[in-house]
Amino acid sequence: MTSRTNVPDHLISLPGEERWALWRVVALRGAGFPVEGVLRLADAACAAAADAVAAADVDVEAKRQEVLAVLRREIAASAEDAREILYRALKKAKRHQLPDPSGLPAAAVEALAAWRGARDQAAAERVRYAAEFEAAEERVAEALRETAGDRRFREAVLWQNRHAVQTGLAAFQRRAPGRPDSRDRGHARLIASYLQRYSVKNDTIGFFGPIGVAHLVDGEEVITVRPGAELLDRRQVFFEGWAIDALADRMAEDPAMRPWLAPRLSPFLRREGNAWVAPGGQKIELGPLSSALLAGCDGTRSARQLLRSVAETAGSALTPDQEATLLGILADLEAKGVLRWAFQIPMSHHPEQTLRELLLAIEDGPLRERSLATLDEIVRQRDAVERAAGDPEALDRALADLDATFLRLTGRASATRAEGKLYAGRTLVFEECRRDLELQLGRPFLADLAPALSVVLDAARWFTQHLAADHREVFRQVHAELSARTGSTTVSLLAFTQVAMPRVVSRASHEKLQQELFARWGRVLAVPPGTRRVQLRSADLRPLVDREFAAPGPGWQKARIHSPDLLIAAPSVEAIRRGDYLAVLGETHVAVNTLDRNAFFSQHPHPEQLSSFIESDLPEPSLIPVFPKVWNQEEANAGLGVWAPAASPRMDVALRSAKDFYLDLSLDPPRVPAGQLLPIGDLVVEPAADQLVVRPRDGRVSFEIIDFYQLVMLIQTVSMFRVLPEGSYTPRVTIDRLVVVRESWIVPAAEIDFAAAASAAERFAGARLWAGKRGLPRFLFVKTPGEAKPFYVDLQSPLLVESFAHAVRKIQERGEGPSEILLSEMLPDHDASWLPDAAGHRYTCELRLVAVDQA
Repeated sequence: MTSRTNVPDHLISLPGEERWALWRVVALRGAGFPVEGVLRLADAACAAAADAVAAADVDVEAKRQEVLAVLRREIAASAEDAREILYRALKKAKRHQLPDPSGLPAAAVEALAAWRGARDQAAAERVRYAAEFEAAEERVAEALRETAGDRRFREAVLWQNRHAVQTGLAAFQRRAPGRPDSRDRGHARLIASYLQRYSVKNDTIGFFGPIGVAHLVDGEEVITVRPGAELLDRRQVFFEGWAIDALADRMAEDPAMRPWLAPRLSPFLRREGNAWVAPGGQKIELGPLSSALLAGCDGTRSARQLLRSVAETAGSALTPDQEATLLGILADLEAKGVLRWAFQIPMSHHPEQTLRELLLAIEDGPLRERSLATLDEIVRQRDAVERAAGDPEALDRALADLDATFLRLTGRASATRAEGKLYAGRTLVFEECRRDLELQLGRPFLADLAPALSVVLDAARWFTQHLAADHREVFRQVHAELSARTGSTTVSLLAFTQVAMPRVVSRASHEKLQQELFARWGRVLAVPPGTRRVQLRSADLRPLVDREFAAPGPGWQKARIHSPDLLIAAPSVEAIRRGDYLAVLGETHVAVNTLDRNAFFSQHPHPEQLSSFIESDLPEPSLIPVFPKVWNQEEANAGLGVWAPAASPRMDVALRSAKDFYLDLSLDPPRVPAGQLLPIGDLVVEPAADQLVVRPRDGRVSFEIIDFYQLVMLIQTVSMFRVLPEGSYTPRVTIDRLVVVRESWIVPAAEIDFAAAASAAERFAGARLWAGKRGLPRFLFVKTPGEAKPFYVDLQSPLLVESFAHAVRKIQERGEGPSEILLSEMLPDHDASWLPDAAGHRYTCELRLVAVDQA
C-alpha cells in the first residue's frame, strides 16, 4: 500500500521534507521542433557589424570630446588676441562639425585628425553594416523560404491557420530576391512567429507541442532518458464540441426530430409544489401534469419519453390535445429560456459518440437512418484528417473537405469560431499527440531540489490559509447582512452570490494580501539592491521561512495540491547526471492540479490511475463547477461573477471521483450522474458549527463555503503568487540550485526609442545599442500589454528584433492604456536545452509537478 517513505504509492516524499510529497507521474510539456531551428533567424555577422557601428560612434564621440578638451586648454593658455580662432573651432566642434585646422595649435590639429579618422572609420562601418544588413535579410529570407517549405512546419501551421499557409507561406516562397516590401516583412514576421512558437515554447498542442509522461522514482540514478525512434508514439484527432453541437442543432431544426430531443430545465429554478421559482423570486405556476412534465426535464429523457412518463403517472393515456398542450408548454418555456430542448451533448473528447447514441434511440426509422448518415459523413471527414498525419498536402485537402462538409451540413457561414481568443477551440477538430519518450528522475535529483522547493510550497500553504481567511470574513459579513434582512439564517445561494461577488472580486483586498506576501518574501530573501545574481542557501532561509510562512495546513481541501512548473537548465542529459545543472521554477499554480485536464488525461497510458490518485489525495467529497460551453459576461455575473472562456474538451476537468458532486450552472448538459448533480438554484448558505456551509435544500450533503467559492477565488488571484514584485529591474534569485526568480526588466514602451527609427537596419542597430546599455542577455521573452502569451526575441536576429519593434510601435501608436513591457531572460536558453530525440536534436521542455501537502 505504501512506499518506504510512508506515503501512498502514487506519491514520493520530498527527501527531508515530511510535509510535502509529489506525484510520481509528471507531465512533460515540450516543443515539437528542435530548439536550434529558430537560431537560423539569427545573423552573427550582421549583429557584429551593428555593434561595430556603435563602437565606432562611441570612438567618434570620444575623439570629439578630446578635441573639445584640447581646444579649451588652448584657449585657457592663449593670449586674448589668439583666442578667436580657437573659439570658432570650439563652437563648430560643439555642433559636431569638423573645424578647419588651419592656424590651430599642433595639439588641436592632432586631435582633429584623430576625430576625422574616427568619423571616416564610422562612415566605413556604416557602409559595411548596410551591406551586411542587406545580406543578412537575404540570408534570413532564404532560411524562412526553407522553413515555409518544410513539410512538418507547413503541417503544423495548417492545423492552426490554413489561410496563413495558403497566403503568407506560399507568397513568401514566391518572393523574388531583393529588398523586401512591407508585405514581405509581414509574411516574414508571420513565419518567424510560428517558428519561435514551435521551437522555444513549451505548449501542449498537436504534434508541435506533444504531451510527454515522466516519472519520479526511488532509484539512485539522477536521470534516465530514452527517446523513442520517432518523436511521437500516438496521434489522435478529436472534434471540438462546438462543431458537433452545430451539427446536432441543425438536425434539431427538423420538426420531426422534436419529440426525440431531451428538454433540460435551467438549474437556476427550484420547485415549490406545482410552482417553479426563478432566481429573482418570480413564480411559474403550472398544473399537476405540466409540473410533473417539467420535473422530468433532466436532459436524459426525450420529450416522447416524458409524455409517456406523465401518462403513466396519470394512470391513463394522454389525449392528442393533452400531448399538444404539454409540448406547447415545453416550447413556450424554451422560448423564455427556462429550459433547453435539444440534443444534450456533454463536453467530452468524443461528442460524436454521444450524438450517435442519441440518434440510435430515435424510434422513427427513416429519421434515425437519415440522421446517422449525416453524422457518419462528417466522422468520415474527421477520419480522413487523422489519416493525413505527416502529409501536409493531404492534410490541407482533408481539412478543406471537412470544412466544406461542415458548412453544407450545418448551414453555417464559417467553420471557425472565437477568432483570436485563447483556449477557444477555434477550429472543427484538434489533434492530441503523445511524445515517445521515457524519462525518470531519481532520488538524488529530488534530494537536491527538495529544500528549496519546500520553501516555495510552504509559502503557497500560507497563501491559501490567508486567502481563505480573508474570504471567510467577507462571507460571514454577507451572511449576517442577508440573515438580518430575511429573518432567516438559511439564505438562497443565488441571493448570497449576488451580494458577495462584488466584494470577492475586489482588487483592493487581493492586492493587500499580495503586498503582505511580498513583504514576507522580502524579509526571507533580503535581496540586496544593485545585484544581478542573488545566491541563497535554503538552510539559512529555513528559520525565516518557518517564521514568516507559518501555517497549520492548507486553506481548504483542494489547497492541499499545488502544481509548480519546473525546468532544468543543462547542456545535456550527461551534465544533469553529474550535477551540472540549474533547476528553474516556472509558474507555481497554487491550489490547482494542472494534470487535471483532458489534454493530459487522454494521453496518459493508464488514465484510470490518475483518478485513483485524487481519491487518495482528497478524501472528502469535492464540489466541482460544470461550466457552460459558452458563457457571456452577463450570464457569468448572474452565476459566479467571473468570466469563463469558450470551452474546449481539451481543457475540461478530467479527474473525477465517485464521491464528488457537481455544481450545475447552465442549460448545457453535464457529464455526471444525476445523483451527483446539484442545481445552483436549489442551494442555500447557512451556519453549521463555527463555519458557513453550502448545501442543497434536502441536506444530503454540505460543503464548507470556501470549497464552494474556491474556483472564483483562484480565478481572481491566478497571477498573484509570486516571489518578488515586478519592478523596473528584478535580479535572478537562486536558492541552492533552484532559480526561484528569473532576471527581468519592465520598460515603458515610450522609452524604447529604437522602435520608431526610420528603417529596419536602424531599428536593429538601435536595439543592439539599447540592449547593451541595459545589460540585456541575447535571448529574451517579451510580454506586451493585451497579449496573453510572451514571444521570443533573439537580439542577434534582425527579423525577431523587427517583430519586437513592430509590437512596441503598436503600443506607442495606441497612445492609451497599459504600456509597460516585461522582458525576461530565457532560462534555460539554447545552450541549456537538453531534452533529446533519437536523432540527437534537442528540445525545450518543462515538467509539470503535482505537490501534495501532507500537513
